Amino acid sequence: MVSLREQDVSLFIPHRATMQMLTRVVARDGDETVGELEIKADNPFCFDGTIAAVTGIEWMAQVVAAHGGVTAWREGREAEVGFLLGTPKCSCAVGFFRPGQHLRIRARKTWGDDELLQFHCTLSLVDDDTPLLTADLNVYRPRDLGTYLNGEGDA
Repeated sequence: MVSLREQDVSLFIPHRATMQMLTRVVARDGDETVGELEIKADNPFCFDGTIAAVTGIEWMAQVVAAHGGVTAWREGREAEVGFLLGTPKCSCAVGFFRPGQHLRIRARKTWGDDELLQFHCTLSLVDDDTPLLTADLNVYRPRDLGTYLNGEGDA
């Protein structure tokens, strides 16, 4: 069996082109998914050689997307679109990131059903588990994206 680490991340998240920043999914077990990100110099959020630490929330959201995307992939389905609703709790130990850094992101589902969920996320360097950014992410994944986008009743 091929490990998640060896799979193209586009199988697990709907993000494409420059917005696909997650490098790989390394694990998905129960309520937790772990991803890695190698920050590239062409990152669309990189200005004057730095990336604001709050950009890590987007990277966390991509790991959250991969959480559902791995399940979909295992079931032979496409990764589904979801929406980041908010971040009720966030703590940054750094002000910015730089190209060349290799990050590990953990997303653990803390509550929710199939549509409305919350994940507790931590972001650290791959070789140091000290959290650089922690956040709780509230997300919405509509049952039927087309119905939701067209505003037709309950999605």
